[in-house]
Amino acid sequence: HAWVGGAPSGLPLLLLHGLGGLAQEVMAPLEPLSDSFRLIAPDRPGYGFSDPLPSGEMSPAGQAGWLTALLDRLGIRRCLLLAHSIAAAPALTLALTVPERLAGLVL
Repeated sequence: HAWVGGAPSGLPLLLLHGLGGLAQEVMAPLEPLSDSFRLIAPDRPGYGFSDPLPSGEMSPAGQAGWLTALLDRLGIRRCLLLAHSIAAAPALTLALTVPERLAGLVL
């Protein structure tokens, strides 16, 4: 499940919440950016409205694969990625494995 809002033609800004967080919590303080960016905040696997990944896929690499699949489903070729707390591990893994998918990374 992902919350999407903001400028539909703006650069996609993918927001990842930390441990115990939810998509709405990480998106709320960044709403002012919605004039310039297309904000996308998924509930990470096992949180909020998202099902957990199988136990062997909850690693940073497994979650990076999940993020790549999410970007594909949303038709996003490149995005700016902002990750909070423990979400930095899958964000860094994504940046290392498919750097062409990122316009930038904020941890």
